Amino acid sequence: VRISLKEPYAPFLTVTLPYRAGWILNQAAVEKFGSEYGLNPIGTGPFIFDRYIPGTEVALSVNKDYYAGPPKLDRIVFKPISEETVAEIALERGDIDIMYFRSPEVYQRLKVKKGIVVEEKTGPGIYSLVFNIDKKPFSDPRVRKAIHHAINKDQIVKNILGGIATKGTSVLPPNFLSYTEAVTQYDFSLEKAKGLLREAGFGEGFKTTLYYSQLSPWPLVVPVIQEDLKKVNIDVELKGLEHASLMSFIRARKHDFGVQPMLRPPDPDMIFYLMFHSKGTFNATGYRAEDENIEKARVEMSLDKRKAIYVQLQKKVVEDSPTIPLFYLKVLVARKPYVKGHPVDLLNGFWGYSTYIEK
Repeated sequence: VRISLKEPYAPFLTVTLPYRAGWILNQAAVEKFGSEYGLNPIGTGPFIFDRYIPGTEVALSVNKDYYAGPPKLDRIVFKPISEETVAEIALERGDIDIMYFRSPEVYQRLKVKKGIVVEEKTGPGIYSLVFNIDKKPFSDPRVRKAIHHAINKDQIVKNILGGIATKGTSVLPPNFLSYTEAVTQYDFSLEKAKGLLREAGFGEGFKTTLYYSQLSPWPLVVPVIQEDLKKVNIDVELKGLEHASLMSFIRARKHDFGVQPMLRPPDPDMIFYLMFHSKGTFNATGYRAEDENIEKARVEMSLDKRKAIYVQLQKKVVEDSPTIPLFYLKVLVARKPYVKGHPVDLLNGFWGYSTYIEK
């Protein structure tokens, strides 16, 4: 396979090729199955698609002809279990061997339970509040910064999310290239928040609507934000939307104030271009002050120079506050002790080739 680019693109090998945009499909299979291709997957991996029962399971069997040698598992069955407490019970009983989950309550129980191993990593996702900076009062950076000071992130992470997340500091997650904490830190301070609101002419407060996803963990988080902002006279109405509807809504910039999760491979371009470039498809804020530097970083092939650009970008964007980075969720995996060789993947991928059972 030979790929020609019309211009340099620094993240090509780390973002494009290993991610969905870079997957090469089997032409014969696509032409044969058409719209049913997704239900008849074909590839070159260590496992072979066996069967799919909607809502019940996806089963894979061993590929004995895999080029690097067959995997140690003969079969893998994926079972969708919508209620994490039900999955927890299934793991305890041995009905399943490994599970991915997000519930703070399940996390607190499983990490102290005998016969269960819980592994975790901070994931490559940033979970933020986003302002439409072309609409009042959020067009005033003092209002945005006031809200940043008014939100108690420590309470959200420790008491609401129960350890399944770490506090957001920058607009990049900690495992991204060039991540730095040397950015403006908005400590929790109601006095600072009230002072900024007075400066901006909103000392008496205002009303707004916060649009949020009904997916976990947002329903747990947004009531706390609502209560925090009430203390500085900001009256917040909460409006929950189905996740896909919310994403369409805020990308169309119909909101004044909303939430936005971003989970992407750990390269800064995936955040800066998508969220903060004027042409970014996930730019829900309307931020456009750093287009030139974002474009410059994309084509810079020197790693050191590229890092330096992204450090400055972080400082500038955090200072301008078109978004408020709230927290970074962890990737959580619980397994039976006999499940060996399974790495915790940052993008929640299941690596079956290295996984084996040892009883």
